[in-house]
Amino acid sequence: MNYFRLCSVVISRLEFLGKTLLLLFLFSSFQLSAQTDSLLLSLQNSKHDSTRLRICLSIAAQQTNNNLDTTFFYCDKAEAFARKMNNPKGIADAQFQRAYAVYYSGNGDSALVMYHNLLGDYRSLGDSGGVAGCYNKSGFIYREQGDPARALENYHQALKSNLNEANKTEAGNSYLNIGLIHHDQEEYKDALKFELMGLAMYEQAQDKNRTANALLRIGNVYLDTKQDSSALVYYQKSFAISQEIGSNRLIAICLNNMAMIYTNWGEPKRALGLYKQALVMREKIGDKNGKALVLNNIGDLYTILGQPDSGIYYANLGLNLAKDIGYKDMEMTSYLSLALTYKSMGNFEKSYEYYIKYHTVYVAINNEKSTTEINRLNTSLEAERKQKQIELLFKEGELREAAYQQERTKGWFLAL
Repeated sequence: MNYFRLCSVVISRLEFLGKTLLLLFLFSSFQLSAQTDSLLLSLQNSKHDSTRLRICLSIAAQQTNNNLDTTFFYCDKAEAFARKMNNPKGIADAQFQRAYAVYYSGNGDSALVMYHNLLGDYRSLGDSGGVAGCYNKSGFIYREQGDPARALENYHQALKSNLNEANKTEAGNSYLNIGLIHHDQEEYKDALKFELMGLAMYEQAQDKNRTANALLRIGNVYLDTKQDSSALVYYQKSFAISQEIGSNRLIAICLNNMAMIYTNWGEPKRALGLYKQALVMREKIGDKNGKALVLNNIGDLYTILGQPDSGIYYANLGLNLAKDIGYKDMEMTSYLSLALTYKSMGNFEKSYEYYIKYHTVYVAINNEKSTTEINRLNTSLEAERKQKQIELLFKEGELREAAYQQERTKGWFLAL
């Protein structure tokens, strides 16, 4: 009885949340505008280049979560002020912030080059926090590109350079990102341990933006371990802080992740509404990585709703964007979504075609199996035997539903 009462309370709260989202968006936009206006006024009234540099960096950091074009503009202004003052630390910080925006605009390789170059600058300045930051950001990108070993190497380098956790924020980044690697390996106990350590670092640093991100990641662990109610608690905490600080990116992530809970609870129409709001926000801030993920999630939901043509349309939009920006994890997931959608339509030829594409990318990313099996299958499928082999594939693996479930749970998105 208590269990059902708990479920009822949780669902009632979610219903209230759904009805008030629009008001929260309006409040967030107003709050963000007020914060930006205040910084712009301070910039206009400032008489010292050092103050102008600091303000431009603050605006750039704030707008990375809301408008990447604005971020680039103020990174340029910050660097100009730093060069005018011959301030190498200011120059490096402006370029660091620019690399962050470059990544989210869909240019991960360019961002990696920028972070690599900045390592030398921060080392020459004796800035261990800057060095740790470059390693942490690089590790995050490597992980998104499907190279977890290289990602983990960078995270440990970040911890090594940040002696005695002198920089609490970067220590938090390292712990949180190491937790993410454990999460990818389905080592959930270790994932939760490291992510809670990261959360503690952020709280000590009084960094609300990263605290909100840590709460999201912890929620993701609970979501993947089928503890939806606990996941929702952490998503709601993150959502509240994201509203407080006016971060459109984090708000979009919360919407995406809460939509997954609605899906799990058999409310796909509500989930679809949240995904579409998240998509609008991703487009608004120019976040191509996040846009690719949400498009694929929308495609999955249309398939659940019995509208496979719409599912294929959105999955292809997400797939094409993922390929354009080199987002391998999302490319792989999109192929699998398409395979399952075509399977639901009874189109086994198309389903098999996309499954092969999925598996090829999966092998390339995880480096766990040889591609010779795929090559053999592709070359040996004679016309008269193709349907038989397709049927055998479904019988033996049922399109590797377990693999799909694993990949689908990666539908949540992370902040860098």
